[in-house]
Amino acid sequence: AAPSPGEVHGAVPGSPSASAVLPSRLHFRLARPAVFPNIPGKQSPMKTLNVGLIGCGFMGRTHSNAHRKVGNFFDLEYQPVLKAICDFNGEKAAAHAARWGFESFETDYKKLLAREDIDLVDICLPNNLHAEVAIAAAKAGKMIICEKPLARDGKEAEGMANSRGRNGSG
Repeated sequence: AAPSPGEVHGAVPGSPSASAVLPSRLHFRLARPAVFPNIPGKQSPMKTLNVGLIGCGFMGRTHSNAHRKVGNFFDLEYQPVLKAICDFNGEKAAAHAARWGFESFETDYKKLLAREDIDLVDICLPNNLHAEVAIAAAKAGKMIICEKPLARDGKEAEGMANSRGRNGSG
């Protein structure tokens, strides 16, 4: 909704930027409820979506950042929670977890897929590894995000799309 006269959308009352630029007589109103997904101690009113990300390379860093910042760009029903990062290199996985705020790490993607606390698997591996992991994730009943290209060819992509999860859906 458009602000009525004297209202500023998105300005936080009492913030230095608001008080330094805007006259004090203005009435402030947030356009939507405040959500603090990345501030420790602040509770989010959203439901959570527990993310397990596989791969600590460039795309793993990119997707980690995206999961942390998506709420800044879109109104979300679910707040991504960085539950676990997975990489075969344990030191790299531990460093990635610490840097990006993942709660834990794994060195075997099959262990990550077996975890009950993971809702969504984000596959950020080289594309020659996508099919094996995506099919296993579908069979484990996980939601899947897969970095592009999805597969090496159409046949491999079709096999991925046709894989079925434990609840009968792919």
